Amino acid sequence: VTRGQGRIIASSKIQIIQNLEGGIIKDILVKSGDIVEKNDPLIQLDTTRFKSELSALEKEKSAAQNNLKLLEEEREILTPLVEQGVESRMELIRLLQRISDAETQLMKAEETQPILEDRLFRSSVKAPMEGIVNRLLVNTTGGVVQPGEPLLEIVPIEDDLLIEVEISPKDIAYVINGQQAIIKLTAFDFAKFGSLNGEVINVGADSIQKEDGSIWYICEIAVDRDGLTSLGKTITVFPGMVAQVDIIGGEKTIMEYLTEPVTKIANEAFRER
Repeated sequence: VTRGQGRIIASSKIQIIQNLEGGIIKDILVKSGDIVEKNDPLIQLDTTRFKSELSALEKEKSAAQNNLKLLEEEREILTPLVEQGVESRMELIRLLQRISDAETQLMKAEETQPILEDRLFRSSVKAPMEGIVNRLLVNTTGGVVQPGEPLLEIVPIEDDLLIEVEISPKDIAYVINGQQAIIKLTAFDFAKFGSLNGEVINVGADSIQKEDGSIWYICEIAVDRDGLTSLGKTITVFPGMVAQVDIIGGEKTIMEYLTEPVTKIANEAFRER
């Protein structure tokens, strides 16, 4: 058995949450360490400006619709008069130009409306995936954020989890890809919560030297989420947790490794005379 200390990491990068429009922070709804579901609100920006712009546009759109309706009615009256020679054709041409301008104005309002509605919708900054709030990058209610400014970090929960394990140089020769591992999270009592299974998927090709001068090899272990339970409920495992990792060498199975202490005691008992 090769033993090492490790830390759980996400297989993909931390997600940086931004807002394209920016604005004034009205409310911060989460804190570091919170678990969030997809579409959960994280930060609410002030909506006064967006609502004002949308209200003004709706009035402009309504006025354009009414104006266009009146111009169409005027055309229905003017067209036969022009055909009869009562009104000049130039008058009809001018009216048709006004109708075209009104249609253009209405079309622009209709194109702008979904853009403003989207800005209003996005003023509520929501989680793009299930995850854990890693770090808040803004902390002040009433503060101003610029368009595209990072607001917070989320570590995806649904990502595959890995453990980066530090292995001593004297033990690294015994570690190879495909070996099974027993993972005991230091945050949970092993006797009560059990352990997680894992598999070595990458063995560092070179050693690293830490700030304290110690030298280690880094190995990556893929984590099986199933298995860590308490009272029948699955315990959430997320990046940042520290673990003790036992890598099983040779042909010994995980079950044999876990039951070895019991088997050894039983064998010793039978040897007693």
